[in-house]
Amino acid sequence: MGKLKHFALRVGGRWADTLSGLAIWVGILASLGSLFFSASLPRVPLFALALAMLAAIWFAALYWKSVRECNNLTYYIGYLLLLDDTRALHKQSFDDWLRQSDAKDAGTLSIAAIHAIGRMADRLAAGDPKEPATSSVLGFHGVVWNRLKELRQT
Repeated sequence: MGKLKHFALRVGGRWADTLSGLAIWVGILASLGSLFFSASLPRVPLFALALAMLAAIWFAALYWKSVRECNNLTYYIGYLLLLDDTRALHKQSFDDWLRQSDAKDAGTLSIAAIHAIGRMADRLAAGDPKEPATSSVLGFHGVVWNRLKELRQT
């Protein structure tokens, strides 16, 4: 479990957000391009089609983002419930984050905490880029299966 230590404190971007952002921009540019570069079709139905395409791309991107965040939080909670050393490390990391917080009220602090916990879950789900097997998405299945085998043996 020593490999999980850097996930609590590591800061970095997520490639999935970059790809979804890129897909949205490609969809927007394709829709706008179809509007302006099609001289043979009437522009009003094409404009409605372009708006429908943009709405579909937008809703699909939001849907997949929410599914990914929900799954990441589920795997994160599973790790915290099943692995005591991971829970202790992340609790210490969260306590350190709280000490450094400069929030003025409980509402601001709780919103910042929600974002910090979400970022921790996303980093744990992404795993170490140098070692793809460290992702919590893959590791969670093994952790749950091993826990079941332990419980059946006792």
